[in-house]
Amino acid sequence: MSSETNKSDELPTPDTVMDLLWPGYQLALVKAGFELQVWARVAAGHRTAPEISAPEGWDVTGTRMLLDAFCAMGLLDKDEAGYRLNPMAQTYLLPGKPTYIGDIFLFDLGWEQRGNLAEAIRSGRRPVIEGYTTTQKAAFWAGYLAGRRVAPDRGMEDCAKLWQTLGIEARDGLRILDVACGSGIKSLVLARQHPGVRVTLQDWPEVLEVAEEVAAKLALADQVTALPGDLQAVHYGHEQFDVIWFGNITHYYNPKDVVGLLRKACEALVPSGTVVVNAPIADDGRRERKVPLLSAIELFVCSVEGDVYSGSEYQRFLEQAGFVDVVEVSESLIKGTKPH
Repeated sequence: MSSETNKSDELPTPDTVMDLLWPGYQLALVKAGFELQVWARVAAGHRTAPEISAPEGWDVTGTRMLLDAFCAMGLLDKDEAGYRLNPMAQTYLLPGKPTYIGDIFLFDLGWEQRGNLAEAIRSGRRPVIEGYTTTQKAAFWAGYLAGRRVAPDRGMEDCAKLWQTLGIEARDGLRILDVACGSGIKSLVLARQHPGVRVTLQDWPEVLEVAEEVAAKLALADQVTALPGDLQAVHYGHEQFDVIWFGNITHYYNPKDVVGLLRKACEALVPSGTVVVNAPIADDGRRERKVPLLSAIELFVCSVEGDVYSGSEYQRFLEQAGFVDVVEVSESLIKGTKPH
């Protein structure tokens, strides 16, 4: 057998490429569902494809195909009488509910808003859409966290394992600053493990409303303090925290600003305190870690100067900010220690 035949036998099949495209296909279906508000029509009592399509003269066959696809995807149920909402649809897909994700989905994942990506790369004009760290996006992030209102304790076991991996244990008197806290669930895990843990949650006021609601549902409100505002503008304090957690935020900023945030953290930590950066971390060659490298394009789209940094780059940022003993824990975690 020739070497040419051997090479041909080793080539991947077209199915490999199609597997990459499949999530985009499902994305298009859900996008159409939100734009057509099909779940609202089912909630209004329209149970069949003809009933759902009739008010605006939609194509009945296309409507039926879309709704059947949603049944297969777990976004609708179907019985002899027709289509009906399941708990997933009831919770997240009905307009007007505080947990509705349609507006966020259409904004964040509606790729027509990123249709100028090629032109943005040609010209360098970014962000393509409104930057994610602006005050105008606070309501967006609050909506993004809607699921935490429904199930505040979901994922706490994974969060507990995260702290174990970092070597940080809940104890009496432990003080944590959670920067860009979102729902606050990661730091609240430690508060739940010990009543002596105190957590300061930092984020936009609209987001803190969600985090404080989560803390209240977990019976942790007495252990929580809020620090509202722009994470670059607010003062973190002086030597008053044992741990500072940066929650999936540093990559939205340029290197100078990242170092600035880390310097603020270093000032706010007690000697031997720990800073943890949670962010997608690229491999040094920028060719192997899929999730961080795909995330970089998202940053080009939705931030002015953000980027996915490598472990070596984060080590440099942390050392410039005054930290020592920098350890890259995983593809999304790196930590440093404030000197004695």
